[in-house]
Amino acid sequence: MVEILERKPISMYEAKRIIEKNKRDEERNYFEKITLEYLRPYTKEVKEEVVKEIIDKLVKDYGFPLETAIETVNCLPKTVSELIAITEKKVSLKLNEYSEILEFIKETIEAVSE
Repeated sequence: MVEILERKPISMYEAKRIIEKNKRDEERNYFEKITLEYLRPYTKEVKEEVVKEIIDKLVKDYGFPLETAIETVNCLPKTVSELIAITEKKVSLKLNEYSEILEFIKETIEAVSE
Protein backbone atom coordinates (compact mmCIF):
# COMPACT_ATOMS: atom_id res chain seq x y z
CA MET A 1 0.00 0.00 0.00
CA VAL A 2 1.20 3.52 -0.84
CA GLU A 3 1.79 5.86 2.07
CA ILE A 4 0.58 9.43 1.65
CA LEU A 5 3.29 11.77 2.88
CA GLU A 6 1.64 15.11 2.15
CA ARG A 7 -1.56 16.54 0.73
CA LYS A 8 -1.32 19.80 -1.16
CA PRO A 9 -2.96 21.28 -4.23
CA ILE A 10 -0.84 21.11 -7.38
CA SER A 11 -1.28 22.35 -10.91
CA MET A 12 -1.89 20.09 -13.88
CA TYR A 13 1.64 20.92 -15.00
CA GLU A 14 3.16 19.67 -11.76
CA ALA A 15 0.99 16.55 -11.79
CA LYS A 16 2.19 15.75 -15.29
CA ARG A 17 5.83 16.23 -14.30
CA ILE A 18 5.47 14.00 -11.24
CA ILE A 19 3.85 11.17 -13.20
CA GLU A 20 6.37 11.40 -16.04
CA LYS A 21 9.36 11.60 -13.69
CA ASN A 22 8.51 8.73 -11.39
CA LYS A 23 8.09 5.88 -13.85
CA ARG A 24 8.68 4.81 -17.41
CA ASP A 25 5.59 4.32 -19.60
CA GLU A 26 5.46 0.55 -19.21
CA GLU A 27 5.71 0.80 -15.40
CA ARG A 28 2.73 3.13 -14.93
CA ASN A 29 -0.54 1.75 -13.63
CA TYR A 30 -3.84 2.30 -15.41
CA PHE A 31 -4.76 5.40 -13.38
CA GLU A 32 -1.40 7.04 -14.04
CA LYS A 33 -1.65 6.30 -17.77
CA ILE A 34 -5.13 7.77 -18.22
CA THR A 35 -4.26 10.78 -16.05
CA LEU A 36 -1.18 11.47 -18.15
CA GLU A 37 -3.16 10.95 -21.35
CA TYR A 38 -5.68 13.53 -20.11
CA LEU A 39 -3.04 16.06 -19.00
CA ARG A 40 -0.81 16.07 -22.07
CA PRO A 41 -3.02 18.11 -24.43
CA TYR A 42 -3.77 20.69 -21.72
CA THR A 43 -0.21 21.19 -20.51
CA LYS A 44 1.67 21.80 -23.77
CA GLU A 45 1.23 25.55 -23.70
CA VAL A 46 3.28 26.45 -20.62
CA LYS A 47 6.40 25.25 -18.79
CA GLU A 48 6.10 24.34 -15.13
CA GLU A 49 8.56 27.06 -14.02
CA VAL A 50 6.33 29.68 -15.64
CA VAL A 51 3.29 28.20 -13.94
CA LYS A 52 4.99 28.50 -10.55
CA GLU A 53 5.93 32.12 -11.26
CA ILE A 54 2.32 32.98 -12.14
CA ILE A 55 0.94 31.16 -9.08
CA ASP A 56 3.41 32.93 -6.77
CA LYS A 57 2.49 36.35 -8.14
CA LEU A 58 -1.26 35.69 -7.85
CA VAL A 59 -0.87 34.59 -4.23
CA LYS A 60 1.62 37.26 -3.12
CA ASP A 61 0.54 40.32 -5.09
CA TYR A 62 -3.21 39.78 -5.46
CA GLY A 63 -4.08 37.74 -2.36
CA PHE A 64 -5.33 34.68 -4.19
CA PRO A 65 -5.79 31.55 -2.09
CA LEU A 66 -3.33 28.92 -3.39
CA GLU A 67 -6.15 26.72 -4.74
CA THR A 68 -7.62 29.63 -6.71
CA ALA A 69 -4.23 30.57 -8.15
CA ILE A 70 -3.72 26.97 -9.27
CA GLU A 71 -7.21 26.83 -10.78
CA THR A 72 -6.48 30.07 -12.64
CA VAL A 73 -3.26 28.67 -14.10
CA ASN A 74 -4.94 25.40 -15.03
CA CYS A 75 -7.61 27.30 -16.97
CA LEU A 76 -5.38 30.09 -18.36
CA PRO A 77 -8.25 32.56 -18.79
CA LYS A 78 -8.10 34.86 -21.81
CA THR A 79 -10.84 37.32 -20.86
CA VAL A 80 -11.86 39.27 -17.77
CA SER A 81 -15.16 37.36 -17.74
CA GLU A 82 -13.33 34.02 -17.59
CA LEU A 83 -11.08 35.24 -14.78
CA ILE A 84 -14.04 36.58 -12.82
CA ALA A 85 -15.82 33.24 -13.20
CA ILE A 86 -12.79 31.42 -11.76
CA THR A 87 -12.18 33.83 -8.87
CA GLU A 88 -15.77 34.71 -8.03
CA LYS A 89 -16.37 34.75 -4.25
CA LYS A 90 -12.75 33.74 -3.61
CA VAL A 91 -10.87 36.94 -4.43
CA SER A 92 -11.99 40.54 -4.29
CA LEU A 93 -10.30 42.57 -7.01
CA LYS A 94 -10.82 45.87 -8.78
CA LEU A 95 -11.74 45.66 -12.45
CA ASN A 96 -8.36 47.01 -13.56
CA GLU A 97 -6.60 44.30 -11.50
CA TYR A 98 -8.32 41.59 -13.54
CA SER A 99 -6.87 43.17 -16.68
CA GLU A 100 -3.43 43.44 -15.05
CA ILE A 101 -3.50 39.76 -14.15
CA LEU A 102 -4.51 38.71 -17.65
CA GLU A 103 -1.78 40.88 -19.14
CA PHE A 104 0.81 39.44 -16.74
CA ILE A 105 -0.21 35.86 -17.60
CA LYS A 106 -0.09 36.59 -21.33
CA GLU A 107 3.27 38.37 -21.18
CA THR A 108 4.85 35.71 -18.97
CA ILE A 109 3.78 32.90 -21.27
CA GLU A 110 4.83 34.79 -24.41
CA ALA A 111 8.25 35.65 -22.96
CA VAL A 112 9.06 31.97 -22.54
CA SER A 113 7.63 31.00 -25.94
CA GLU A 114 9.98 33.33 -27.82
